[in-house]
Amino acid sequence: MSLLEDVKRKAKQLPARLGALDKELQAIAKKLQKLEQMGLERGKAHWRKKKKKAYLYLVYPMEKGTRPRVYVGSDPKKVKQTQDAIARAFEFDELAERQRVLQQCFARSMAAVNEAARYLDKW
Repeated sequence: MSLLEDVKRKAKQLPARLGALDKELQAIAKKLQKLEQMGLERGKAHWRKKKKKAYLYLVYPMEKGTRPRVYVGSDPKKVKQTQDAIARAFEFDELAERQRVLQQCFARSMAAVNEAARYLDKW
């Protein structure tokens, strides 16, 4: 197979590959929006045991020399909701990173296509 045929074959594959990546990017955007609507919790879960009961607190990063804490309690329903919101925040962050990588991939692809077009236009 000639080099020209290789270039043509690769060029024909681009639309399908770009389409698949675009669909993934759109799905990620929808999922991020859904997770955000469901609620995200950025605090770190911290359990305190008093007597025979454990109580959940959320601990946040330092602000103005103090570390904010929010009492959640020991109610199983509230604890579950809070833990779910923390899990959603982790998933959100992972998806946001994947979205960033895909957007970077599109930017690099655009630069490569522009470079190829400029090079081919010379001839």
